[in-house]
Amino acid sequence: MGRMVLRGQISPMQYLAGQRYAAQWRAYLATLDGPRSPQRGHGRGNPCGGCTGADRGDRCACDLARRLWRRSVSVLSPAEVVVTARVCCWEVACPAGMLAVLCSGLDALVESLGLTTRNKSPHVENLNPNYV
Repeated sequence: MGRMVLRGQISPMQYLAGQRYAAQWRAYLATLDGPRSPQRGHGRGNPCGGCTGADRGDRCACDLARRLWRRSVSVLSPAEVVVTARVCCWEVACPAGMLAVLCSGLDALVESLGLTTRNKSPHVENLNPNYV
């Protein structure tokens, strides 16, 4: 994807959206039957304390990773999911003729992930004449 930015095929904002999408995908994959954090060890593992039981609440790291990734996937069409996964997550070159689909998917992710200033806080004008 970095080369696509350098060639001008995708914008830096689309690149960032692709990177975020790939990070969400990797976080979700890490929760699927991953090792749990040891009680007193220094090893790496899943930060979730336990996913079983109805009382896990909103603090479950596995559930949060799943919800974030599914939210991003929900804004993509099936064709955009396939192309975006290939290019962003699997780091495969964009298939011939699919650049428009990739750009469309990345634009949807830019909006969904809130990477633009559009639709955020409105501009506030200072009406104080003494303000310098």
